Amino acid sequence: MAVDSAPDFTTAASLPPIPGLRFRHFAGPSDYPGMNDVANNSREANGVHFITPLDGFAGFYDSFEPEHCDKARDLFVVEVDGRIVGYARTQWSDEPDGTRFHQVICFLDPAWRRRGIGRAMQAAVEARAREALGEHPTTAKAFFQADSSGDPGADAIFTHGGYVPARFGYIMVRPNLDPVPDAPLPDGLEIRPVEEAHVRPIWDAAVEAFRDAWGFSEPSERDFELYANDPIQGDRTLWRVAWDGDEIAGQVRGFINRD
Repeated sequence: MAVDSAPDFTTAASLPPIPGLRFRHFAGPSDYPGMNDVANNSREANGVHFITPLDGFAGFYDSFEPEHCDKARDLFVVEVDGRIVGYARTQWSDEPDGTRFHQVICFLDPAWRRRGIGRAMQAAVEARAREALGEHPTTAKAFFQADSSGDPGADAIFTHGGYVPARFGYIMVRPNLDPVPDAPLPDGLEIRPVEEAHVRPIWDAAVEAFRDAWGFSEPSERDFELYANDPIQGDRTLWRVAWDGDEIAGQVRGFINRD
């Protein structure tokens, strides 16, 4: 589907009176370059120095399970005069205790912030999340969940909308690349080079390690495929995996984001 033919995103949200502003449905992979640019620009403005390469961005969205995020209905694009300046989506997941979370995820180009677009995006994606809850009901408690990603404006929008802080995180930067002092392994453990046959056991060990962590949801086979083919983490010589005989005891998966 060509971008120009993508229908408007049906929403009761009130859009600010900006000439050329339009919320529309996702038009397919042709939208990925513009969406990826918006995401990278947004993170950079928030002080998060992580660039997503286009192939990794496309792989991430192509891996979505339609039941949890139907791109045709749960994702919309924001345009001004035909140029992509933002996008938003909702997707849901259930924690092991059954608690349902409907994600409210919005990216807006920094040049278009503080004009009322972000608030309209939030309202539109929340409305769609409520519809999705009706289509996939649960007897457990259900919540909206969002990440402001260090943007004070997003903090204000979500707080005004009734969200309350539940968790805080930090991006930490080491000031140099000087060698890290050696830390001997405990007796009985051994670091081995990563082989292709190790990729699945490493994944399974990580899933098991985080099963009781905050916000955990059981990953799917598509999640594994995304991890196994991630272009950023493809250099497995940078991984350090400790083995206790045939069992994985711990792992550090280093990577270089060359973009």
